[in-house]
Amino acid sequence: MLYSKTGVTGPYILGGGFITYLLSKEIYVIEHEFYTGATLALMFVYAVKKFGASTAESLDQQIAEAKARLRAGRDDTIVGLNNNIAAEELNIDQAKGQTVLFLAKKENISLQLEAAYRERLQRVHSEVKKRLDYQLETSNVTAQFHQRHMVDWIVESVRKSITPAQEAASLKQCIADLKGLAAAKA
Repeated sequence: MLYSKTGVTGPYILGGGFITYLLSKEIYVIEHEFYTGATLALMFVYAVKKFGASTAESLDQQIAEAKARLRAGRDDTIVGLNNNIAAEELNIDQAKGQTVLFLAKKENISLQLEAAYRERLQRVHSEVKKRLDYQLETSNVTAQFHQRHMVDWIVESVRKSITPAQEAASLKQCIADLKGLAAAKA
């Protein structure tokens, strides 16, 4: 804005004149601390120019490392929590399978009980059959004994009742029958 009227040095002269006005009218009073502040400001500007870039790089690197550690911790926590969620979902699925497993075990126990019942029933059947067979065998042996005794008694009684003359006549009759059969066959 002032360039067309005052040229290149116009704004600088205006700034310098304004500062001179402030100092000469003692609107702004310079104390001994002003020089200390100015020196500190120059040292600060020099330090920023000299060490600012390397310090900023170092601090940025430290911040990046800290962020990486925090991110890694967060990521590890997220992975751990996802693993916990997967494990709990597996536990839920296994718990749902427990009802099926319980029913299968119940069915298995029922089958075992039925097998034991059938085995006992078979054992009872075989024992009863053995006893009935024993009774039948005892009855058969008794009947055979009675029959043999009866036959022996009858044969003995018949032998006692046959006289030697009847025996001889019977023997002659048998021989005659045999001769008649032999002649008929020839």
